[in-house]
Parts: sequence; C-alpha cells; structure tokens
Amino acid sequence: MNVLVLLNKPYSSDAIKDFNALSQDNFLILNPKDTALFDRLNPSKNSFNMLLYNKHQLINVYQGIVPVEMLQFDISHLKD
Repeated sequence: MNVLVLLNKPYSSDAIKDFNALSQDNFLILNPKDTALFDRLNPSKNSFNMLLYNKHQLINVYQGIVPVEMLQFDISHLKD
C-alpha cells in the first residue's frame, strides 16, 4: 500500500520524521518547502480532499481536517 500526503503548510524535517516514527506506517510526505509541486498546486488557496483507494476502488472520501487516528484505523483495515 502506498500513501501520499500533501501537507498544506511547511513542517520541519524533524516533525515529519517524528510523525512517521509514531504512525507505524511509512507515508510519502511532500512538504511545501521541499518540492516545486506546491508552486503549481498552491495549497494555500486550494483545498484538497483525501481519497482512499484500494485496488483501484474508491473506499472513502475525507474532507477538511482528518484526525490521524481515523486514517490509521481505515488504512489498517485495508492491510488485513
């Protein structure tokens, strides 16, 4: 399973490493200050929904702030 996270504001590398250490999952996290992709997406003016897919099937759509625990719960059930 691959999880891609697009952060909407910059975080320090240490904060991202700490999050990955706590989450027990290895997320690919794109930090706005580390990639040119954000120059084109402009996340400060656009809102993004989170889509959870498994085997090319849409499982859930998340809007707004989503607690990490909710994502971990949903993702852990897909791993089983």
